[in-house]
Amino acid sequence: RIQQLFLLHSKGAGTNPPPRPRSTARKMPVYKKVEVLDIEDEGDVSNACYYEAIVRDVAPDGKLLIGFDNDWRDPIWVMPSLVRSAAPPKPGNYDPSIDQAVEVKARQGENEPYGWWKAVITTKRNEENGSALFMVHFEGWDDFDDIVSQNEIRPRNGNPSFAQIPLHKVSIPVPKGLPVDQLDESLYAQMQSPSSLFSVYVAQRERKAGDAKHSLVCIGHQAAVKNARLLAKLEFKHRKHIQEIRKERTKDVEKLKSQEEHFSNCEVLTLNILDGTIGIVIGKGGSNIKKAQKIKGVESVKVNDEKKQVIIVAVTREAANAAREILEIVKSVFPVPVELFGRFVGKRFKEVEEIKEHSGVISIRAAKKERFLDAKRNSSRGGEWDNNGGLDAQAEDWADSDPVPKAVIDLEIVGNPSKVESARILLSQRIRNVEEIDQELTSNRVIKERLDVLQNRYGVRNGRGRGQGGGARGRGEGRGGGEDRGGKKAG
Repeated sequence: RIQQLFLLHSKGAGTNPPPRPRSTARKMPVYKKVEVLDIEDEGDVSNACYYEAIVRDVAPDGKLLIGFDNDWRDPIWVMPSLVRSAAPPKPGNYDPSIDQAVEVKARQGENEPYGWWKAVITTKRNEENGSALFMVHFEGWDDFDDIVSQNEIRPRNGNPSFAQIPLHKVSIPVPKGLPVDQLDESLYAQMQSPSSLFSVYVAQRERKAGDAKHSLVCIGHQAAVKNARLLAKLEFKHRKHIQEIRKERTKDVEKLKSQEEHFSNCEVLTLNILDGTIGIVIGKGGSNIKKAQKIKGVESVKVNDEKKQVIIVAVTREAANAAREILEIVKSVFPVPVELFGRFVGKRFKEVEEIKEHSGVISIRAAKKERFLDAKRNSSRGGEWDNNGGLDAQAEDWADSDPVPKAVIDLEIVGNPSKVESARILLSQRIRNVEEIDQELTSNRVIKERLDVLQNRYGVRNGRGRGQGGGARGRGEGRGGGEDRGGKKAG
């Protein structure tokens, strides 16, 4: 018979104790597990088993309100002598032997959970794969034996009942203002492990006006509930602080979303600050920054000293450009031919100073040394803006296709973009004017040279008087612009 039972078990045909009907239960929270002895007749524990459960409450007379695992049965009040702590984990090398008292995991019916039943091993058979099968006899049953695997056996749970080590309950008021909808699980995780409580949950309490609405209920041994009071005080203070932090974060998140939405529609300009011009950009006492910030539509102006940048945030592009005109400083190079430089700048730099005043730029300075331009430049007017905020020095306004390199002296213009552009326009016009004057003077010089050649040929000085040779009647040295003795110009 034993061999047949082993064969049936290996094929999955084991039997269970006879079933008993149970009622449907409400969903309950899960805390630290206990084991409750299930008996049909009060006092008869010979054929009962232990089910996993939780302790929900403790009555003044010591009885315990038990909630069953997986909500398979309504909570019931039981004597503390029927409840014990859950068994410790089974050792990894656990290998029971024949005649050893054990507890077997089995259930009475398909609709009920597994429980732990007292049994004794009567036969053991080792399998080829290293596992073992056991024939066990359930205590309290005259003729009920079964075949179980090693996973379904554990040592007898030797924990004493709660009649020997009573459980106590303490209700700690939850401070007003603390949310309680999620305190159950989180507080259990924070308080149960260090204090060895069996149950931690929040319950609504009867109160007077001004009292706390809820209590933190802690169930455990006397030392555990004592520590729970201390932990709860510390935990409530901590959670109050966390609540304030989260409240502040919520405000910041809302503000962040609002500003992100606002700034996503703003114009943002980043201006590079040229070396040596940060003081000009900021202005005396921050005057330029303040002036830009007062422009309607400008949200903020920030100077980044490390990156040498000015960041302008404005509601509209027009406002951003208006601030840019105040704060952006660019440099532009304007080349002047060496042969025209003196006449171009004027006496004591007078002509250039007038252009500086009219255009409103910060400065126009001449380079100390001349430089030479490559031949055949593009003769575009006005130049191109380069990546550094300046005008391209290669696009000289006056350049032509002359293959001979030109010697120039650069004028460095510093100021706001529009003012620098105005200065370039005026300087370009000045160049054209000087070139035109130079052309006129050159034409005059050519005429004079031809006149001198002619006068020298015929012995005439300044167009009057007689020459020295050729039988000329006059006494002068040529036909130049000399005067006769009477002080009058010659005809």
